[in-house]
Amino acid sequence: MIIFLKQGLKDSVNISLFSLTIADLLSLVMLGLLTVWYNPYYYSSDVCTVYETFRYIVGGVVRVTFDRVRGWITVFITFERCLCIAMPLRVKAVLTNKRVAATMTLIFLLVIAGTLPVFYSNRPALRFYPKLNRTLFGIYYSWDSDLVDNITFMFNIVISTFGSFIAVIACTVVMVTELNKKTKWRQKSATSKFNSGKSKISNKDVKVVKMVKLLSMVYIVCAGPTFVNTLWSIFDSEFSPFDVNRRQNLFLVFFMFSFLLESFNSSLSIFVYYFMSSRFRQTFQNFVPFFNFREIQE
Repeated sequence: MIIFLKQGLKDSVNISLFSLTIADLLSLVMLGLLTVWYNPYYYSSDVCTVYETFRYIVGGVVRVTFDRVRGWITVFITFERCLCIAMPLRVKAVLTNKRVAATMTLIFLLVIAGTLPVFYSNRPALRFYPKLNRTLFGIYYSWDSDLVDNITFMFNIVISTFGSFIAVIACTVVMVTELNKKTKWRQKSATSKFNSGKSKISNKDVKVVKMVKLLSMVYIVCAGPTFVNTLWSIFDSEFSPFDVNRRQNLFLVFFMFSFLLESFNSSLSIFVYYFMSSRFRQTFQNFVPFFNFREIQE
C-alpha cells in the first residue's frame, strides 16, 4: 500500500491494485484472528463459550466479506485488461481514474451491504450460560434469522462468491486467447522492414501473457478449494462445523487448508508486482534500500 501511495494514485491500474491490497490486508487480519481462536489453548479455556460467536462473526462473516471484495476487484482488473486488448485506443477514455475509483468504492459498499443482514439475524449479545452460571457474549438468533439467511444466501454465495470466481476465470481465458490471436496476427502481418518493432511488440505480449497466466493459476489454485468446499457444504448438511457428526473434522481440515491458501493468495501479490513490474520494483528499492543490490555493489 505504501509503494502504491508513493507512486501516486493517478493511474487507473494503481487505483485498482491499491484497492486490491486493502482487501488483501483486511482479509489477512481476519485470518490472523481466526488462527488465535482455533488455538487449542484458547478453545479449552473458560472463554470457549464465546468461541463460536467470534469465530462466526469475525473469522467467518467479516473475513469472507473482504475475500468477496478481493474477488470482485480481481474480476474488474481482468475485465479492464480485456478491454485494453479489445479497444486499446479507447479504454483510457472509458475507464478514467474517477470512474475506476468510483467502481472500487462501489464494490466495497455493495459487498458489505450484502453482508449487513447477517449481522442483524446473527448478532452478538449477552447471554446467560446455565452450565457456567455466567452471562457472556454469544450469538443471538432473531426470530426471522432463517428467512434473512435464505434471502442473503442468493446474493452472498451464488452471485458474489461463485460469480466472482467464474468471472475471473472467464475474463482471464478471453484475455489470454485474444492476446495470443493479436500476437500471431501482428507477427504474420509484419514485414521485414519492421522486424525490430515486431520483436518489441512480441516480447511485450509474451510478458503480459506470462503475468496473466501466473495470476490466473495462483487465483484458481488458492480460491478453488474454497469454491469446492462451499459447494460441498451446500449439498451435504453433515459437512458442517456446528453439529457433531462424522464429517465435522473433515470440514475443519478442508477449510483450514482453504484458509492457508487464502492467506497465501493475499500475501503473494507483492512478489508478483516486484518481479514483473519494473516501476514497482524501482519504487520498492528506493523505499527499502536493502533490496537495491546494484546500489550496494557500487
